[in-house]
Amino acid sequence: MDEQYNNVPQENTSQTFPQTQIPVPPRWLRVVFKTWAIIGFSGLGIMVIAIASSLLSSKKVIGELTEISALYPLVPYGLYVGAFILVLIFLIPFWGAFKLRKWVLPILFILFLLSAINILTILFRQPIQFSGKFIFLILWNTAIVTLTIIALVFRHHFVGSYKKLLPQIVFLVFAIPALAVGSLSLLFPDLPEISDLDLTAYNIVLPPPEENAYFPLIKISEQVYEPTGEANKIYRDFLEGKSWDQAEADSVLSRNENMLTEMRNAASFSYYQCPSTAENLSFTAELCPLNYLTASARMAGLSALSKANKNDFQGAFEDALLPARIGQMIIEEPHITLIDYFVGDAMKRIGLKTLPIILATHDVPSDVLLPRIAELEQYLENEEGLKNAFRHEYLAGKNSLDFVFKVDSNFYFQPNRFFSDMAKDTRQRMALADNQCYQFESELKENQENLAENIPIIAMPKLLFTRNAVFEILKRIISVDTSATQTKRCEADLLIEQARLQMALAAYKFDYGEYPISQPELVPKYLKKAILNPLTNRIFDFNKDTGQIILPAE
Repeated sequence: MDEQYNNVPQENTSQTFPQTQIPVPPRWLRVVFKTWAIIGFSGLGIMVIAIASSLLSSKKVIGELTEISALYPLVPYGLYVGAFILVLIFLIPFWGAFKLRKWVLPILFILFLLSAINILTILFRQPIQFSGKFIFLILWNTAIVTLTIIALVFRHHFVGSYKKLLPQIVFLVFAIPALAVGSLSLLFPDLPEISDLDLTAYNIVLPPPEENAYFPLIKISEQVYEPTGEANKIYRDFLEGKSWDQAEADSVLSRNENMLTEMRNAASFSYYQCPSTAENLSFTAELCPLNYLTASARMAGLSALSKANKNDFQGAFEDALLPARIGQMIIEEPHITLIDYFVGDAMKRIGLKTLPIILATHDVPSDVLLPRIAELEQYLENEEGLKNAFRHEYLAGKNSLDFVFKVDSNFYFQPNRFFSDMAKDTRQRMALADNQCYQFESELKENQENLAENIPIIAMPKLLFTRNAVFEILKRIISVDTSATQTKRCEADLLIEQARLQMALAAYKFDYGEYPISQPELVPKYLKKAILNPLTNRIFDFNKDTGQIILPAE
């Protein structure tokens, strides 16, 4: 009995075994996930090298980006940090797959959902483009879907614990948004390459430099002298017709004699073009000096008033229209910037405001006035110059940001959509420039409403959910309301038409000793046809006793 008892195996109380053992995974399952992990680690290694190489070779791109705004000096550092974090995030599922950790299952499940969305988006998005990128995306997302299904079916072979929450939390917080960007870019892709030949087909053969008024004008940039201090106030009063001192005017003009000679020479040229903007159509192009041009226009006005007071009316009107001629030449500049347009418009205004001062204080012969009336009519053609300025601004913006096409688009970064909006806005501005001034108010209001709609204020919390967020921010930085430019065009037209009518009335009075009763009496000897107010499209009224033009109260 004792011997029989001694032959019974004794329970080993020093060890405890779980009631259920986790079965050893089959070899093929371990091979599948280890292969995926190895491929993943290798791919991430290549990604690290590629990102580093790309950043190092893209110094020019980063430099161009940092030149756009002083807000971006940390861009390269941000790219390096972002790339490093992204690589760490993607290491998590591959490391877990290598170890067959149980917490890989929820991660794979989320990857499965994103990959399934990607596959459906790729397959049902039309038209399908069979490219290397297309094949890679299909194979990659299909592999993740397949692995998830395998992991789910053989989940009892996985080891580890769900209690290790840190890898899951890190992945969910950082990787899911990063992966979602890829899905969002497939669901909400960038637009196809836009057609903007109407804005970019802008190659103009320029005449030789010896016909360019820029070169004689640039000579006077350091020659213009304008009085300063208290003398400047007296000088301004001369220009506005408030007072006059011939000796003081002659003193100022004597110091600008060479400048005025060069200016008269420049006015005889056929065109004006700033050399630096003729070839380099970008925001980085160096602008030509322009400040001296308005100063020279004022000096030409002073010369005109001085000659009129000496009864040299031919020379007076010649000098008074010098700024208008050169200003119109600048406005018709082939590659014109908006700044050039503003300066050309300012020069025209200075010259046009000098004419009524002369007419109010002198009886000018009609044979002097009639050729000037005809000349002024050609200065009404400002629409093409303004449209060219808008076209130039678009092309300069596109050329300056051309490097963005080197980066793959995604939900937050869609260059084609941005340039499509830019092209649409430019076309609207160009169409507005073709409108008659009396139709301008309603069209301008609509254009401003469109601008406000296209450039909404985006709160920071909404940026994560904003399509093309990068360029929406950039759009707010570089977009400007150009309604003032359109308004100035109409104001300049009003000044020109007023000057033409005033000169016609002055010529009629010189010939007949009194003003006409109405405009039809000026046709056809003094005017080809009655002059309309460009802001109302109605015939100008005037006082038949004083010849003063009557403008509407508005």
